[in-house]
Amino acid sequence: MLAKRSLENGFSIPSIQIDKAYTFDINYASDTTGKIVIKDASGKQLATFSLNSTGGNEIWKTVSAKGINLKKGENKIRIYFESEGINLKYFEVK
Repeated sequence: MLAKRSLENGFSIPSIQIDKAYTFDINYASDTTGKIVIKDASGKQLATFSLNSTGGNEIWKTVSAKGINLKKGENKIRIYFESEGINLKYFEVK
């Protein structure tokens, strides 16, 4: 696991040591369906998560996107919520 941190305290990816494909995990809760998009600092889309209702705002589920290429060094990412009503507990890079 490279990074796992509660979003309540902020989030950063540590310096990547080698170019390779990583897995992004998102732990979320929602009463409705939704969508989260992850982009790099230049705006290139890295992953899209289509989210199903978890059955409640405090019922947590984890979804994954595999094969996300990150380059050696610093990688800045942005998480975009394209739907309302999604609670994000954590984002993990591994």
